[in-house]
Amino acid sequence: TDPPYAGGGYDMVRCENGTFTIVTSNINGIYLYNIDSDGNVNWVQKVSTSQSISTLKPNITNNGSYFIAGYYNDIQNKIYVIKTNSNASIAWSNIYYNTSNDIYNIKTILTDQNNNLYVTGPMNSGGTFIYKINEAGFWIKSIKTSDYFGNSTINGNSIFTVGNKLTKIDSSLNIVWARSLPRQSYQVMST
Repeated sequence: TDPPYAGGGYDMVRCENGTFTIVTSNINGIYLYNIDSDGNVNWVQKVSTSQSISTLKPNITNNGSYFIAGYYNDIQNKIYVIKTNSNASIAWSNIYYNTSNDIYNIKTILTDQNNNLYVTGPMNSGGTFIYKINEAGFWIKSIKTSDYFGNSTINGNSIFTVGNKLTKIDSSLNIVWARSLPRQSYQVMST
């Protein structure tokens, strides 16, 4: 089965068993596809009938369930999060509103060792937002920074982001440190 036309794009996460799970959306909803390393489809699961979500990002928790975060591209700047069980059936879905209507997009979603979800992205006014949501779907905390975060990764329960600075953020969303990236030239290592 080929994935349907994707109006909201595609994104993918690698699973511990060596398979890949793809998330995509079209006018009929949001779908998860699990494929093996030869491109064969293991299963397909429709996880939502919502039609106006874009920039879908998947992540897998340490117990094999999935988080999918998307962005409602309308005037209310909403983030839509779906949590599935390990068999890709829906555990819950929630909408998180941004009262300042300042969310531009979703850049990254991460899960920590406790299966908390972190959703990051740029804001219309500049800077970056980070939302922390627990595994049960309850919003824990959010922050806004004046720095732009590009890509983010998680190590243990610390978030590391890189944009115009390299920043370390703890699991309570406190900035531990932020360092400017060097602007001098260095010799590039060859491999």
